[in-house]
Amino acid sequence: MDIKEIKKLHWLLTYDAYEIYKQCMYKVTFSEYTDEIKRISKISDYHIFICAESGENIGIIILESLSNETAEISGIAVKKELQKNGIGKYMVVSSARSLNVTTVFAETDNETVGFYEHTGFTIEPFVRHFSDGNAVRYRCQLSI
Repeated sequence: MDIKEIKKLHWLLTYDAYEIYKQCMYKVTFSEYTDEIKRISKISDYHIFICAESGENIGIIILESLSNETAEISGIAVKKELQKNGIGKYMVVSSARSLNVTTVFAETDNETVGFYEHTGFTIEPFVRHFSDGNAVRYRCQLSI
C-alpha cells in the first residue's frame, strides 16, 4: 500500500472517488461532494491523501492541521469491499506521520466509533445539539 498527499484534484473529482468518499458524508450528491473537495483544496490547513494498492485508489483521508503537532480527521473512507483490513488505520498513521503530527483528533457517531476504538483512539462520548434534536457523538484522540 502507498499513501500520498495530492494537490491536483483530477481523480478526486471523479465518480470513482465520490463512490468511496460519500460514505463519510451525510446524504451527499456528486455535485455537493465535488463542491466540498474544491472548497477544502483551497484551504492551506487541509491535506488530502489518497491510498492506493497495486495502482488502484482504494481510500481517501482528509486531515486539517490544527497546529504543528496536531491534526483532525475531516473525513476518511475506504472502498466498501476492502474495509476491515487495516487500510483505514494505515491511512491515519501514515498521513499523520507524513505531516509530522503527533496527535490526531476526530469526531464521530455511533456508526463509526468502533473503527476509532479499534485503531487505538481514546473515546469520549458527548451530546451534540442539532436543530432537529440531540445526538450522542464521540471525541476521539490518538497519539502517534
